[in-house]
Formats: sequence, C-alpha cells, structure tokens
Amino acid sequence: MKLLQEIYDQAIAEKHWVYFNWYLNYKKWVPQFINEAKTKVSWADWDKEVFNQYLPETKNCVSSLQQKNFSNQDVEKIKSIWPQLSPLLKKLAIEQLYDKETYNLIRSIIRSQTKEDMRSATNRLIAGLQPGILTTIIKHDKFNFVLRELKSIFKNEFFHISWDWNEDNNSFINYCKENVNFIEEWHSSLFAWLLHDYFEDENDKRNAKKLIMNNKIDLLINNKNIILTGAPGTGKTFLAKKMAKLITGNDTDENNKQYGFVQFHPSFDYTDFVEGLRPKKVEGKDLGFELNDGIFMDFCKEAMKEENKDKKFVFVIDEINRGEISKIFGELFFSLDPGYRGSDGKVKTQYANLREPKDQYFYVPKNVYIIGTMNDIDRSVESFDFAMRRRFTWLEITADERISMWDDIEKGIPNWKETAKKKMQNLNTKIEKIQGLSKAYHIGPAYFLKLRGYNGDFQKLWENHLYPLLKEYLRGMPESDKKIIELKSAYDNE
Repeated sequence: MKLLQEIYDQAIAEKHWVYFNWYLNYKKWVPQFINEAKTKVSWADWDKEVFNQYLPETKNCVSSLQQKNFSNQDVEKIKSIWPQLSPLLKKLAIEQLYDKETYNLIRSIIRSQTKEDMRSATNRLIAGLQPGILTTIIKHDKFNFVLRELKSIFKNEFFHISWDWNEDNNSFINYCKENVNFIEEWHSSLFAWLLHDYFEDENDKRNAKKLIMNNKIDLLINNKNIILTGAPGTGKTFLAKKMAKLITGNDTDENNKQYGFVQFHPSFDYTDFVEGLRPKKVEGKDLGFELNDGIFMDFCKEAMKEENKDKKFVFVIDEINRGEISKIFGELFFSLDPGYRGSDGKVKTQYANLREPKDQYFYVPKNVYIIGTMNDIDRSVESFDFAMRRRFTWLEITADERISMWDDIEKGIPNWKETAKKKMQNLNTKIEKIQGLSKAYHIGPAYFLKLRGYNGDFQKLWENHLYPLLKEYLRGMPESDKKIIELKSAYDNE
C-alpha cells in the first residue's frame, strides 16, 4: 500500500501534469457541470460554454475522446431526449452517491439514440458529475490495465475485480482513499490516470531492461563463456544469477540441477573444481583415499546425461580472478575453449589413470555456459593470464546501467532514488578526476541499497561504507586526506 502513497507524493513533489495542469481545468469545469445539472431542466437553459464542454467537446476536463466521442448527429439526438436524461443527471449531481441503477438508465437512454454503443463517451458524462466517486478513466481497456497492474502487485490485498466499469470504478476510488492521503479529495478521481502513466512508464523500463538482458544472454549463448567485469557494487553476481535463471527457466537454488555456483578464493584448487583425492575411512584401516569429482566435473556430468542434452546448463564463477586460474582449471583450458566444446575437446584429466576404464576422457559439454564475475580493481586481476582471457568474452557492467536495482519495491530505494543518483554520479565523476583512479573505482548502486537500513540517512552510508572504501582506494597516495575531503564535497553537492 505504501507504493500508492509514494507515487502520489512524487507526483505532487514533481508537479506532475495530472495535478498541475489537467486538475486545474477539472476543478474549474466540474463544479459548473454539477451546478447546471442541478438547476437546469432543458439543455438550452445550460450556459452555452459549459454545455459545449460537457457534451460535444472532444477534449474536455474529464477525459479526452478522439474517435469515440458523440458525433454531431448523436449530440442532436441526445438533445431531443434531454427531458428523460435531465432528472437522472440532476439526481447524480445532487446526491453525489454511487448509483449503478441510475448509471445504467442513462446508458440505456443514450444507447437508444446512437448507432454505436458509445460507452466511453457516456461514462464521461456520468464521471463529470461525480468527482471523488468515479475516476476520469472512462475507457474500459485503460482502466482495466491499471486494475491488472495493481492486482499483480497487491494480489489478495487488492479488492475483487468484477470487470464491471461501474463497480470497479467505485471500489477503486474507495480503495485509494483508504490507502492514500490526498491533499484534495477530488485528486482521487484523477489518480487512476496518474497510475496509468506510471505503469506504462514502468512497462517501458521493463521492456528496455528485457532487451538489454536479452542482448547479454545472446552474447553468452554465442560465446559459451563470458566474464562480467566492472566496479564494486554494480550487481554483477546478481546479474549472473538472473541470467542463469532466465536461461535455465528455473530459480537459481539447490533444486535447479541446470545451475551451478562457486566462488573462487586463494585456497581453492584443481581438486575442488575438477577432481581430486579425498580422505576416506576404510574398514580395518585408519585412513584411506578415494577419487572424487570436483564441483565443475560433477556439474558437467549432469549436463552430459542423455535426458539433458537439449537443456542449457549455466555455471557461475563468482570472483573468478581471486583463484589461481591455471591451477584450478589445469588441462581444462583446452576443453573450455568455445571452439573445442563437446567431444572434440576431450582431454585426460590428472587422475584419469585412477578411473575405470583407464583411457577415460573428459570434456566440457556444448550445453554448458559459464559466467564469471570480477572487479576490475582487485589486486589479483593481473594474475588472470592471457590464455584464459582469450577464452572468455568480456562484458563491462557500469554503475549507471545498474541503477534499475533501486526500483525494486521490497529491496530497492524508490524514496531516495533521485538523491542517490545525483550523489553517486557526482562522486564517480570526482573519482575519475583523481590521478591514479579511474572508472574502475566507481561506486556501484548496490552500496546505496544500504540506505534502507539507515532510513535514507546518506551521512551514515558515507561514514559506515563509502568513506572506508574510498580511504582504501587512496591508501599510499599523496594528499589522501585532501582528496577524501574533495570526494565528500562531491558526495554532498546534490
């Protein structure tokens, strides 16, 4: 429910056109519609300008209608049956209550005079007399779009949707009044349009993200091995897991046999990754050893099974550069090459002579895709030899392109997004200007997610997380204290 209040508050803060343009016109004309309906019997008695705004005007203060507004012929016919409509319109204007029976009577009378069922145009006449009771989205498809989006977010907490414009309209208004503190009551009627714009914008963003993600996935599928590299805090591991989920079609957890994950570190070696001897207690002896498959060999064997040959398997190596690459992969350097996947790249592993049969070979299947992640500034990057670099396609993940992680309703920072963006970009611009640093030392957006724990306190974020990191960046540099002050100034300059 908090989301609705946040969307409204942001619209007010940003002076959104719905409330600072359209609403002014709405507030000007709707009281006049109500007054004329209350006091005038014949359409000819209405103020001419007000009547034109209420009925024939294509773009009036309630909603814009281009092709589905009443034709001139329709308007003349409606005028002819005004004596039937007038008391019904007067009732709505005076009582200001949800009245489905009266709405349907009005629709029935107007429908008898028009060639087509002008639902939207008729809804506009009704909504124009009942601010705070009905919304200004008079087109069923657009209103239903808003309802579907809200239902997908709030699920069972949202009201039951009947797909009847009358009922859902009133239920929507009441729901919003319960969950949003509107500055003016009539803001509730225009809120549906604000949500419509918001969800359309979010869908556009999702489609853009999907396109970007698809490009990354295509890169992996075509090249077999990729490394996501970039500054700390750019969400490379999260992105790798998301790619794996999309490729395998399953969550990245222990139940997904098509997904594997390991994090390299200095003590990780070939016996952990490929195969090695492990201690085993043998009956009648104190201790013995047995040959065990490593995490990667075990993963590849699963992918080799006949029932899995048409499935895609994704193996994520987090912080790939922190391990001694040559020792971990060993002879698999050859099999890992995208050009030698499958049996064409088979090799004898170091412990092959301990297996039965002894001429047993191993290879990396064609349906195995590897994603590595690494930070550019890690001291161990230099140890990533060129033979290994050649076997991977490198994809840089920048801080700016990962700002979208802030949009998440449950884990993001939508309340502080704009301020965070300015601070991050100011800070990163300043970092690049310091001799000895570069964009590889940027501060990624993941650091700013910690604002949730500090209730938006940017100073605590600086003191507890950013300052210690930047101090480490500047260790050993001349005038490091002065540079820290400059970085803090850039951070504070919103």
